[in-house]
Amino acid sequence: MVTVSGLPPLTESDVRRWIGDESFRRGQRYFDQDAILNPRRAGMMLRAQCQGSRSQPYRVQIALGPKGIVSGDCSCPVGGGGHCKHAAALLLTWLDNADAFADVEDMATMLDRRSKAELIDLIGKMVERYPELEMLVELPVPGEATSKPMGSGPGQCGGRWRRLCRAGGLAQCGGCVRDHHPRGAGSVSVYA
Repeated sequence: MVTVSGLPPLTESDVRRWIGDESFRRGQRYFDQDAILNPRRAGMMLRAQCQGSRSQPYRVQIALGPKGIVSGDCSCPVGGGGHCKHAAALLLTWLDNADAFADVEDMATMLDRRSKAELIDLIGKMVERYPELEMLVELPVPGEATSKPMGSGPGQCGGRWRRLCRAGGLAQCGGCVRDHHPRGAGSVSVYA
């Protein structure tokens, strides 16, 4: 059992219960192979990369709450919900050596400390490296009204929004802009 101040105590049984037996077994192999890279903790969130079967490591994260594991996610094909072998490897690494996790600030705090010029430069570098992110810059700015055609039925957002959702890493349309427009509206005023 690992106990870190402010975090719930976790056991291997907790991890197995969250992940499931088969993914736990597979995750144990990744753990044994030291496949977890750049482990870090931001408050109650554990994050890392896990070198899986593809050339690029998967991004994996697990959120903890007062009573244990709350949610998770992984960029692997089966990682939605954080019940995959990569999440198992992350949690097993945490149980084995919590001190290996760098303590980092949450994203909002890190970004809040940067000037506007630094943020513009950072976004420019991100878009240069990952061109698909450019579409996310097209999302409406909070407080500014805009009228965009969104489709005509539930889940029928226009192609532009569907591409934005996918660029945001979402499998289904609407997630990244759910708070910005009611799905199914023909034309909406966002943030009006």
